[in-house]
Parts: sequence; C-alpha cells; structure tokens
Amino acid sequence: MTQRKPGQICLLGATGRTGRGILQILLTENYRDWALHVYVRSRAKLLSFFPGIEAYPGVKIFEGSITDVELWRQCLSGADIIISALGENENIAGLRLLQDAANTTVSALQVLSQEDSSNWRQPRLILLSSDTLNPTVAAARPRLVHWVVSNAFCYAYNDLRKAQAVYEAHPQLLRLCLVQPPALIEEGPSGHLISTEKGSLTVSYADLAAAFVEIAISDGYRNSSAVTISSASKDQLRHAPELTRRIIRGTLAHYIPWYLAVEEKVWGMLFKA
Repeated sequence: MTQRKPGQICLLGATGRTGRGILQILLTENYRDWALHVYVRSRAKLLSFFPGIEAYPGVKIFEGSITDVELWRQCLSGADIIISALGENENIAGLRLLQDAANTTVSALQVLSQEDSSNWRQPRLILLSSDTLNPTVAAARPRLVHWVVSNAFCYAYNDLRKAQAVYEAHPQLLRLCLVQPPALIEEGPSGHLISTEKGSLTVSYADLAAAFVEIAISDGYRNSSAVTISSASKDQLRHAPELTRRIIRGTLAHYIPWYLAVEEKVWGMLFKA
C-alpha cells in the first residue's frame, strides 16, 4: 500500500502498552523522516522505557496535565496526524480521562485554527476505541456476551463514547478515524488484519501498534472513519481464562464501585507481608 509523504505525527500517550508499541515503531529507521511530537503526563516514565529518546532528531517531548490547553496547542502545532493511544484498562467509576483529552484537543485545535486561518489544515485524528462500540461487530456477537462485556467495562466505554462525541461534533477541526480492537493481550506479534466489519476475540498490543502505524501512514486508509483490528492468530481460545478474569473484576467494579480500591489495598498488604 502506498505511503503518505512524511510530515508530522503527534502521539498522545506513549507510556501505556499501546502507546509504547506505536512509539517503538515510529523510532525505527523507516520513520526517521517523520517529525514526532510526543505528549506524556510523566517524562520520567517515558525515559524509563526509552532512555535515549531525547537524542532522536525530530522528536519533541511535551509533559504536563491532560487539561493544559496551551501545552497541547504547542504539541499539536503543525500536526498532520494525531494518534491518541490514551486509555484506561480498569473499570473505574467516574472515569473521564478520554473526555478531558478530547476537550483539550478540540480547544487546542480551535486556537491553532484561529492563529493562522488561511493556512489551517485539519489534522487526521486516529483514536484508540473499541470494537464493542462498533455496531456491525456488536450485532454479530451473541446478545448476552455483548451485554456482559458492556457492563464489565461500562465506565471505560462511557468515557470513550463521550470523547468520541466531542470529536465528532467538530469536523471542521479534525478528521476522525476510530481504531476499534477487541480485547488486548500481552504477547508477541502474530500479524494483524484491518477491516471495517470483522472482529476477533483478542489482539496483541504489538499487533495493534503495527496496525496503528499502518493506518496512519498508508494512503489506503486516508478516508477511513472506523476500522476494526483482528489478530491473524487462529488459536485465541487460550486467552479465555484471562478474559473471564477481567470480566469478573470489571463486573464487580460496576456493581461495587469501591471494589478495585479494596483489591489494591489487599494486594499491597500481601506484598508488604
């Protein structure tokens, strides 16, 4: 597939597992012609994963609050592509990480569009979403399975829905593309499939990261508004125990909002002992 002419990529979130995978690829020789702005909430955490990143030519790091519009204005300035790899794996009541990021992104882009309106170009924003929010994929799943998963991660999905609504309400500022993977797992790459309607049980963080970069730089996905990511692996049922564990924890957090805090304290006491 034909690649886009190199420009500037802004990566929002580079210390989580998805963001780290994307950044690892973008720092390779194949992408040295791309300028790269990286937003993180903790520079120290980023440097612990990528000790030499500050020496890379074309890379600028922006550290600060997720609600700092001026910082994000600087980070997003000149961006052709914005990749948002922000997210939360736990089902935390009151979660609004993605909503805050969306509001800050839109506010920063509004400022940038007004600063130089004659030369303003809408960046493409590629957002980490979920195939649970994809109507086609959801319709193909058993209703009970869809209901169980939706409830187990209800707070995270609510945050994601509201963030997507913010972006979708501002088409004059950005061109949105949703990247909608299934459950994410820790394992090596096995190959990925990009589709508009097919889903799978799981996909690895490594394969998701590779898919993100492909979607960002390939001309073939320039006009895509939503894509699903699937694993090329045929042996996915082995992850069923781990997925079941996550669903149980998420469901407990849904119906008992203080469950995760108690669990963390208990584990902390056990490890101290």
